[in-house]
Amino acid sequence: RRGAVRVGDNSLASIAAEGNKQAVPSLSAYLQPLVEQLDPEAGIEKEYLLTNDKVWMWKALRLMSKKDVSLLGKISAQGGSMEAAVNHFVEKQKGNAGGEEGGEATAMETE
Repeated sequence: RRGAVRVGDNSLASIAAEGNKQAVPSLSAYLQPLVEQLDPEAGIEKEYLLTNDKVWMWKALRLMSKKDVSLLGKISAQGGSMEAAVNHFVEKQKGNAGGEEGGEATAMETE
């Protein structure tokens, strides 16, 4: 066996277990730190918000594209921003908690 290098366990069970280590967070869980930062009582200046972190923003946009595409419209609209999208998401969640929008949040979070 020349050149054959066996590194780690290649069984299906070990590969599946390895894939579960980095689960995709729910959109609400990922956006929660920004929601807390946007609270005026937190007193966080704009320059220190997560919206200035390019990696965080990229991940947030990817999650939005998979979980709730309508939020991207809030960002790309003229004068739109991530803050506007997050505020819309929070209001939408409050509406879902009251039963106004028919369970969309549970469908969104389970995807």
